[in-house]
Amino acid sequence: MRRTVNASLLNGWLDKSGLRERGSREVISQITLPSTLCVEQERTSLSASAIEESIRESLPQRNVVLVIVKYSQEVLPPGRVSFPVSGAARPSPVHPDAPFLWRGVWLSEQGAAIPVWVSVRAYRFLPEVRLRVSLPAGSMLNEAQLETATAVRSAFDEKEDDLPRKYAGKVLKRFCASGSALNDRVVEPVPVIRKDSVVPVQVVSGDLRLKLTARAETDGWSGQVIPFVIPAGHRKFRARVQPGGFAVLVMDPASSVGTGANGGPRTGGE
Repeated sequence: MRRTVNASLLNGWLDKSGLRERGSREVISQITLPSTLCVEQERTSLSASAIEESIRESLPQRNVVLVIVKYSQEVLPPGRVSFPVSGAARPSPVHPDAPFLWRGVWLSEQGAAIPVWVSVRAYRFLPEVRLRVSLPAGSMLNEAQLETATAVRSAFDEKEDDLPRKYAGKVLKRFCASGSALNDRVVEPVPVIRKDSVVPVQVVSGDLRLKLTARAETDGWSGQVIPFVIPAGHRKFRARVQPGGFAVLVMDPASSVGTGANGGPRTGGE
């Protein structure tokens, strides 16, 4: 950067610097100052290539599409730019390829930190598993019902590549229309015990072991406590589902099936 200054400003600099006090007044007085002086100081500015390099270093994901929309145009001293992930505003999940503001900092060679910014688009193309047909809640999925499509995802989305086999054998939590994208929020593993199925229940009360059959009132997954009813006497209780497709009810010796929580049965695993 170049700047032209006049003699008056030069004299002001000498006064502020203290050179007139420290030096020989006679020597300084003999110096003939020019009417104007050109002072040159090294300066730089942000570049799209430096911004992109810094952003790619900050992003944990690879294969990211980066589009620099616009950025700060300040004149800067020599240094380097940094765009940490904490400075990114991040796009809306609905529009992952939309421009967003990313704040950074210019670190000068003298240690100064100067705020800078960039408006950028940062996104990835990832495979996504979708339904070929509409299915109701509780439907078990198979690969013939699934298809893979390409979806746009934010550069900050840590979701890995989807494959149909990841969802085959799982069930839908709710109705999903044809073309719906699948994820862990809409599918779940097949329940170990199905609602209304009659299954073995092991009752443990001290040294006593008893086996009975009961009907599950809800679906149940391994480790989950669900309600059961004994068909013959319509007595209700809760027991913990086991991986083998049965349930365990641990009772205090003084209690009986169907008693309340205080002093009543304990589910297996508690």
